[in-house]
Amino acid sequence: MVVATAAAGAVAAIIAACSSSGTQTVTVQAPATVGSYSVSFPSPAMAIATSTVQILVFDASADASNLCFTLINKLGSGQDLGAAVYTGEKVATCDLFKDEQVPVNPDAGAGAGQISLPYGSYAVVARGERNSQLFMRGCALVTFSEPLSNVTVSVTPANLTANPVPPLPSTCDPNTPFTQHCDPANASKCSP
Repeated sequence: MVVATAAAGAVAAIIAACSSSGTQTVTVQAPATVGSYSVSFPSPAMAIATSTVQILVFDASADASNLCFTLINKLGSGQDLGAAVYTGEKVATCDLFKDEQVPVNPDAGAGAGQISLPYGSYAVVARGERNSQLFMRGCALVTFSEPLSNVTVSVTPANLTANPVPPLPSTCDPNTPFTQHCDPANASKCSP
């Protein structure tokens, strides 16, 4: 008898065979697919003020209806988010906007803007920090069902009272593309 089930976001094939020694069970994990993520900020000033972004991915195969709402609220109140199926390294915000992205942790199959996961449904959380504190947060649901799946996570301020967006210096043009703010020649003009 062969039974296929979904377990913890990965496809497992359980093969049970009757023999003189009893039942034998073999679990096979589905191959991972590489996808991409992007983080969308509400304004250039908020992107400039965000020093790092971290991606966390949670299994959404059971009940995704309120998962993003729950994760965002827990993140904002400092509660444990539970077990993530993927926890990315903190990436400098400018690295998310580079044309040539350098892998942050190639052993984990991730780079700035790339992620490797088995096919399945996920909640992708983006956690932006400023001064080592939660500054921006966002969540999006995605189903990885084909190679090169992608997701955009729109972030919003976590707490503007405790960690307000600093005004941009007068030397900084907020209409300049964000990638120019990341250029070392321009970085000092826009550091909030």
